[in-house]
Amino acid sequence: MSRELQRYSTANQMAAIAAYAEANTLTIVRTYRDEGRSGLRIKGRPGLIELIEDVQSGRAAFDHILVYDVSRWGRFQDVDESAYYEFLCKRSGVQVEYCAEIFKNDGTFVSGIAKSLKRGMAAEWSRELSVKVHAGHCRVASLGYRVGAPVGYGLMIPTILGNENYIGKTVYNRTSRRLGQKLVKNPDNAWVRGAAAIEPIVDQGIFARAQKLLADRRVEIPEEEMLLRLRLTLRRRGKLNSHIINTTLGLNHVSSYVKHFGSLRKAYALIGYVSPRDCDWIDTREFLRRRTIEACHRTRGGAANGTWPPG
Repeated sequence: MSRELQRYSTANQMAAIAAYAEANTLTIVRTYRDEGRSGLRIKGRPGLIELIEDVQSGRAAFDHILVYDVSRWGRFQDVDESAYYEFLCKRSGVQVEYCAEIFKNDGTFVSGIAKSLKRGMAAEWSRELSVKVHAGHCRVASLGYRVGAPVGYGLMIPTILGNENYIGKTVYNRTSRRLGQKLVKNPDNAWVRGAAAIEPIVDQGIFARAQKLLADRRVEIPEEEMLLRLRLTLRRRGKLNSHIINTTLGLNHVSSYVKHFGSLRKAYALIGYVSPRDCDWIDTREFLRRRTIEACHRTRGGAANGTWPPG
């Protein structure tokens, strides 16, 4: 495992491994490597994945694995993960040797303590580097420079309405993905703004009024009030559908009704409205979705999830 910018890292590791093999009368028959890869997750590590698969399947034509040092398994934030991969190899009868460590991987108490410390140090190195890089990015962003992220082209209208670039500010850290974890949306007070960074094309007063209107629309409305407004709209319009709901001032978006009540039809039923449309296809779709998932569970060990939205 080595990053792209570490130009000679992989070659240096291979040289050290070759020297260790020669000193211990071992012959290298296969090389597994992940060049230009992050060590925070096994995802995106084809070399490590292939190694584990070969060892567990019995395809491995070797009885030793030579690893440069403990951190080469990965800089996983859960240090037990790298220990787990080593355990899988040993359980399959393959001995793991570390070429650049001062201790021998012989299963002794001292060896176990040393490996645990090394795994923790590997994880902490990535964590500390992440903190330093993020602080540097925030500093550069506060000066008005752009720090990563996609260029603001092809944006949808809701995104444009809340984008401070149009009033001359760059904004960084709206979202973050720390140490390979899930993408999270950061609160407004964590955003880093670079004032007067670019020429504004929207007046700040107009932008502020737009933000107030958007904020007012996001006020959480009790379900009883949602149904009351839906009932009043039905009386005024004589019918209901997605277009009417989405374009009527004061009504929640269709997706909000689906989230709160399960589907539009269920919301309609709660106010005593029956759509003139034939909605049997929704029940058929839901039935087919369930049957498909059940079939996948039977034939593929349960690796299936429904993806169709509720009707």
